[in-house]
Amino acid sequence: MKILSFLLGTTFIGGVFFASDIRIKKPETDITFCQLSVSDDDKNAHMSFTVGYSFRLDENGKPREIKKILGSQLNDEQAFACISGWQFLKGASDSLMTAYFRWEHAVGWTELKVSGKDFSQKVKIEGERCPYSGANKTLK
Repeated sequence: MKILSFLLGTTFIGGVFFASDIRIKKPETDITFCQLSVSDDDKNAHMSFTVGYSFRLDENGKPREIKKILGSQLNDEQAFACISGWQFLKGASDSLMTAYFRWEHAVGWTELKVSGKDFSQKVKIEGERCPYSGANKTLK
């Protein structure tokens, strides 16, 4: 019976692969797009806007010192809770980061940009929108 060991930690014994040695590494960066609430007044105001936040990373890659730097349309507590749940590379302690959320009239949230030293990520939100955004309704 031949036994072969592979770099990924799999073992081949007599025609059968055993993968019990494989360890899946957790992602080092984890950013969740939160569906932040927009007030009815702002939804009905026929406007598009961007809201921005800055924050620093602690030694574990978690956001801290979150501050609003642009816009006034969002509930800060909701945005702070969203951002504080993100995870970045450990060792980037004290790095200054920014996050920008983009809202388009009659569409809803369209984009999230997160950037900082040696990091840049843009997420575009496409497809069917939330019912309150108006994108799925005929405007009168």
